[in-house]
Amino acid sequence: MPKAVAHPTDSRLLETSRQHLVSLAKEEGLTLRQNYNREVPRLAVQIGRYAHAKQYRRMKKSLRTLRSRVGRVMRDVGRQLERIEPSRQDRAREILGRANRILTQQTKDKSIHSARTPVVLDEPASAFMNTSCSRRRLLTRGTRRFFAAAAAALGGSVAGSMSACAPVAPAPSVPSVPPPARPGLLRVGVTSCADQNEPQPVWDAALAMRPDFFIFAGDNVYASDPPATQARLRAAYDALGAKPGFQRLRQAVPHLAVWDDHDYGLNDGGAGWALAQVAKDEFLRFWRVSETDPRRTRAGVFHAQMVAAGEQRVQVIGLDTRWFRSPLKPTDQRGASGRERYLPDPDPAKTMLGAAQWRWLEERLATPADAHIIVSSIQCVTEGHGWERWGNLPLERERLFRTIRASGARGVVVVSGDRHIGGIYRHAGPELNYPLWEMTSSGATRIWSTANEPGPNRIGPLVTVNHHGIVSVDFAAGELKLSLLDLDNRVLQEQSIALAQLRAG
Repeated sequence: MPKAVAHPTDSRLLETSRQHLVSLAKEEGLTLRQNYNREVPRLAVQIGRYAHAKQYRRMKKSLRTLRSRVGRVMRDVGRQLERIEPSRQDRAREILGRANRILTQQTKDKSIHSARTPVVLDEPASAFMNTSCSRRRLLTRGTRRFFAAAAAALGGSVAGSMSACAPVAPAPSVPSVPPPARPGLLRVGVTSCADQNEPQPVWDAALAMRPDFFIFAGDNVYASDPPATQARLRAAYDALGAKPGFQRLRQAVPHLAVWDDHDYGLNDGGAGWALAQVAKDEFLRFWRVSETDPRRTRAGVFHAQMVAAGEQRVQVIGLDTRWFRSPLKPTDQRGASGRERYLPDPDPAKTMLGAAQWRWLEERLATPADAHIIVSSIQCVTEGHGWERWGNLPLERERLFRTIRASGARGVVVVSGDRHIGGIYRHAGPELNYPLWEMTSSGATRIWSTANEPGPNRIGPLVTVNHHGIVSVDFAAGELKLSLLDLDNRVLQEQSIALAQLRAG
């Protein structure tokens, strides 16, 4: 069967392979005769332009040149393999092996990178975004759909009534069966609130749904009981890392992690936490963040990755709602419905994300993609309760909505955690140019089984059993689906949304 990868996609994969090889050489102190940081990105762009113009002879000639450049970098790294410490050589061999397979694959091959195989492009080390404005403009002329992910990552009103978006929930006795693998379909799993001291069957349930990418949305461990220490954080992470189901998911599926208060080390913690840097060090260690990753040198753990399959791109934007967050306003009626712990505070001096993260978010939303999943460890659009949420800093929430609107980004949805419950929510208002949907998936092991709270913008009842979530983006069908599943993968809540409704009208 012919390989379902067009030449422009191959060129993007070649450029990604070269970037991985160059990053490996930098991390391991290897000397490259030439890294082609200037030439190869330009070749990749040119190939896309030739393909768009159907100038296939020129395209193939440029592709041969591109392959030769990537091959030189690969051989350069391969000759120095023995200089790498033995404990890290397996990883280097894996990178070399994947680069070699991409270089040698043919149209007739059963490719490791077919249109159904997602390519995950990390935020750092972009050869385009760190160059001049003229090169960024070059990307947008005729090649955006082919190379938006590479350029980014190494980074109005809705038509129709609510009845057109009514939630659909199959009978709970029928397990959900993942749709067959096909081009144009991306599945992104998500969960949070996983106590490392409890059984965790959630990971095998999530893996059975065959996600292309996975989001660990915070409270990935619980290490906030006083006195918080680095040893306690490390022990919690090590206990999670020893779980066989977690190991299988982590090894099989590309992923992004953010933290919430319990892996930050302080219940409801924000800016000024004395052990914030200690918690960050343990986070980076456990999640195996590269030494060249920008999270190593900037405050917080916010990060973004682009998931690509064929020509479609979904950008996953992980926010840090802890490191910079200003103190919250305590309630005057602790435990009262809607005022349980905190009250809305309209102080304009207070922040949720901090100035640097706000600028970064604006840049990420301006990055071309077919859909964007914003990961907020705390609930965002949700109303009706006084626990932690963006609504505690209402001006910051309005700023988020305005930022999404101003960016013109298509297909923006939010996933969140924190609450030990699950739910699907919808917010529509003049500060947005289309409704913003949110799915809270917060019950990997911790669950609030007696939860009962108002949900003025919630669609359907709360989910109060252990669960995980999945965001399915079906570009072929023009649909995005938010699903909450129990540990037998039976659908508990599900919402289908037309992609055409997630863009400015």
